[in-house]
Formats: sequence, structure tokens, C-alpha cells
Amino acid sequence: MEQKDTGAAASPGQAKPAEAKVTARGPAKTAARDTTAQEATAQAIRDAARDFSKEMAESIRKS
Repeated sequence: MEQKDTGAAASPGQAKPAEAKVTARGPAKTAARDTTAQEATAQAIRDAARDFSKEMAESIRKS
């Protein structure tokens, strides 16, 4: 991938403004959004499993 030199020096540990602009959209943004959705889905599954487990434990105690 060819990058344009904007003439601005990047401080250590920071990307040049042109590089930051590239990662803020396109595939990187889509990947970040997908990761967030996957994390939310995983949390919803964990919550549902926890609730189900509590319901089953209560049902067994009542038996």
C-alpha cells in the first residue's frame, strides 16, 4: 500500500494524519463494528445461559 507523505511529522507511537485517516474507514471500521457486534452477541449468550442455569437450579430445588 502506497502512502502519501503529508509533511507532518508523527510523534513516537502515533500515526501520521494520513495513516489515521486510512484506518478510520473501510475494512478497519467494518472489522471494529463486527467485533463490537460479536462481543455484544457473546455477552447476550452468556446472560441467557446464566439465566437458564438459575432457572434450572431453582426448578431442581423445588422438585
